[in-house]
Amino acid sequence: MLWLFVTFVIILLWAIPAFRTLQEMEGQPAPRWRIPLLHLIDEPEEAAVVFFLLGIVFAVGGYAVMHGWGTLRDMVGDFYANIAMECFSVAVTVLIIERLYQRRSDREEKARLILQMGSSENAFAAQAVRQLGKRGWLHDDSLSGADLYRANLSGVTMHEASLWNAILWEADLSGADLLWINLSGASLQDANLSSANLSEAFLWNADLTGANLQQADLSRANLEQAILWESHLQGANLFGANLTRANLAEAKYDRDTKWPDGFDPKAAGAIEVELDEESGEWILLDKR
Repeated sequence: MLWLFVTFVIILLWAIPAFRTLQEMEGQPAPRWRIPLLHLIDEPEEAAVVFFLLGIVFAVGGYAVMHGWGTLRDMVGDFYANIAMECFSVAVTVLIIERLYQRRSDREEKARLILQMGSSENAFAAQAVRQLGKRGWLHDDSLSGADLYRANLSGVTMHEASLWNAILWEADLSGADLLWINLSGASLQDANLSSANLSEAFLWNADLTGANLQQADLSRANLEQAILWESHLQGANLFGANLTRANLAEAKYDRDTKWPDGFDPKAAGAIEVELDEESGEWILLDKR
């Protein structure tokens, strides 16, 4: 037992000054002479090797003290069950730790990409959209409620993306391919959606106040209870769209705007306008 006691004392005498020195340095690199052998085991892999060797020493030495050296068969007979269980425990622990690390890493990466998606730099934001799409995060509600205020998403492709309740105030989505996108409850006040493909998009209860929807394709889109107050619908295609209880008060449209069969835009409060070629401005037809 003496050799075990001596070994333990040696390790303790090394560990105590080592930890004290690290605390005194407060994160600063410590001189090697202050912590003997620190430079030999300053990496996790090296520490693992040291403790593995210590484990072998204590196991073999302890067995010799308690039972004598015996034969290899005797030693294996005493240790194999414990070693097997330890291996299983280590395997399970490693899998759990890896899973937890992966989940944390995914959360951090997702948050970073969503923040990048809200950038005012189009190329930077578009790159985030592509990465989110590859990870499947465009379609699993990861972007629900996302703050994308003034995001420059012009020309991006987000088929079937789920952005319900997202904040897209003054965002630029001009020319974006948003086929089957879910923007229900989203805030799109003053957003630029000109020439965007919103065919069969789900815009239930979305707030599109003042949004620019000129030349946008909203065919068969669900705009039930959507707020389109003062929006710009010149040249927009709303054929087959669901406008049940939609608020179209003072929404601007022209003769090129396509409405669902039987829909009366004037009765819904929309205002017909016409482009003045000389001034380049939209004028009300009833005030020419």
